[in-house]
Amino acid sequence: MRNQRHLLTFEIPAALLLAMTLSVPDASLAAEGGAGKGGGKAAANGSEGGSKEEEPADSFTVVQVGDKVSVLKSSEVPGLRKKVSEEHEASVKAYNEAKQKAAKAKKKFETEKPVKPQLRVVAPALKTEESAKAIQEKTVAQIAERKKKEKERKEKERERAKNGK
Repeated sequence: MRNQRHLLTFEIPAALLLAMTLSVPDASLAAEGGAGKGGGKAAANGSEGGSKEEEPADSFTVVQVGDKVSVLKSSEVPGLRKKVSEEHEASVKAYNEAKQKAAKAKKKFETEKPVKPQLRVVAPALKTEESAKAIQEKTVAQIAERKKKEKERKEKERERAKNGK
């Protein structure tokens, strides 16, 4: 439940940010797939309206899946979500099959059930790839620092356990 709330905090600002960047009134119709009347009016108004509509399609998003951080076009994020979900389903299916085979052979099955990697949007709708790369590098550094602290903490716990025995 806690992770679901955490994900919602990233999705709401992304929607607000996208709404703030779209200042053309007909852009919402074009984004929804209503390219019939709404898209034609925006294109007929001049090149300014057309360039405003193209910004969200050309924007970049920094995405974190597990410990891997990558820069994608904003339009590729839904596909990545689907891919992560499909890969998890396939790994769970393989896990269940292996578990059933072990049960039939009456062998001990010690493999842990696969955990679905959390997909987190770090920075949505960035205008330039350079800014997205900068945020990616910063996020990678934060992950490395977190791992380093976790490793140090575990080493201290091991030392305490050794000294206590």
